[in-house]
Amino acid sequence: MSLCLAALFWGCKVETVEQHEQGASSSVSQQESSSRAASGEGTGKPSQAAGSWEGASSKASQAGESREEDPSGASGAAQESQKAPTVSAGESKAPGGTPSQPETPSAAQASSVPPEPEPEPETITITISVLCDLAVGNPSLNPGVSVPADGVMVSGLSLNLTPGQTAYDALKQTGLALDYSGSPSRKNVYLRGIGGLYEKDCGPASGWVFSLNGGYPNTSCSNVTLNDGDVVVFQFTDGTKLY
Repeated sequence: MSLCLAALFWGCKVETVEQHEQGASSSVSQQESSSRAASGEGTGKPSQAAGSWEGASSKASQAGESREEDPSGASGAAQESQKAPTVSAGESKAPGGTPSQPETPSAAQASSVPPEPEPEPETITITISVLCDLAVGNPSLNPGVSVPADGVMVSGLSLNLTPGQTAYDALKQTGLALDYSGSPSRKNVYLRGIGGLYEKDCGPASGWVFSLNGGYPNTSCSNVTLNDGDVVVFQFTDGTKLY
């Protein structure tokens, strides 16, 4: 019995625990080598593919960076264009980019501009006289009519009128009694008598006439507008030609 057990003991391979672990580790290493060989790690091709992929990725990132820089460059150009000074109409741009002052009109251009009309004065001043010297001592004078001995009813009276007033308006301001026909508004006043002296008081051709600055207008005194400095004279005539 002891011999049989010894024979069995010696005929069988007995492994220790350390030997068993070493064998298992060797088996795992062989399996990993086989896996790497199958995937191509032994040939070096996968590493080259990874390198080419990394290069392409690097180029793509560089292209992206360049594209990201372009908008900033465009924005800078836009900002520069906004900063550029504008030149308005009538200004010329002097060398160096500084707008020059607008040109002033020349003396010839300034002289061609018509001057503004002067405003009309608020009042005008005229001089008026009323004379009847041809009736004084006239044998044809109506006996019931009295006249000044010197033949002067008004002499050189200065009056202030408003622009647009007439010779008739000036005569009214003398205060003399007036007798007339027609209408001042229609500018057709006909003087029949001034100061109590009437037409035909010294004969059939006698009556009143008036002059303006030495001339005798052939129209009604209510139709003659006076100007500043005018001289108006109303004069009684016995029919003798005065002009």
